Amino acid sequence: MVYPGRMADTSHALSTSVLKERLEAAFPSLLEELTQLVAIPSVSSDPAHAADVERSAEHIRERFAALGLQAKVLRETAEDGTEGKPALVAAHALTSRARRPSCCTHTTTCSRLAS
Repeated sequence: MVYPGRMADTSHALSTSVLKERLEAAFPSLLEELTQLVAIPSVSSDPAHAADVERSAEHIRERFAALGLQAKVLRETAEDGTEGKPALVAAHALTSRARRPSCCTHTTTCSRLAS
């Protein structure tokens, strides 16, 4: 999804009024996106919700990809065979320097990894 008013050119400073206008234009899409996401019961250790946790991770991967990020859902299995919950890794080029990954699990806020 490309949000209304999404800036293609970030090389210039925005005035407060232009920023406010763009945020107001994007708000309905953002609210709908969040409504869809929180409708998925994805914060659970109950095996009955394992498919919901997977669906949530895939939903966020799709959103990241729509924003132009390279995103992957990763899964690990413990030594005892217990399958871990999905986690997302997404990356984008921040500058002409080397790429720095941003990491996000399905239940946390994204944070940039130190390079």
